[in-house]
Amino acid sequence: MILTGHIPPSKTILSRAEEMEIPILSVDLDTLTTVEIIDQAFGQVRLHEPIKVECMFQMTEEYIDCDRLVECLGLGG
Repeated sequence: MILTGHIPPSKTILSRAEEMEIPILSVDLDTLTTVEIIDQAFGQVRLHEPIKVECMFQMTEEYIDCDRLVECLGLGG
């Protein structure tokens, strides 16, 4: 979760994020600027090399619980 505007999150949000094991990143920038920076970063990533794709899959398997994410987002069937 990325919090913009350098506004500290409430204790409720911090507690819920910790409970769900969601990392929080707080930035001083406004939301639009933050989104533009993220978009630029992803826009420059080239995945044409198989090693980069393989690395991305390995990191996803290691660090993301996809089943839990789907469940938390209410997307499960």
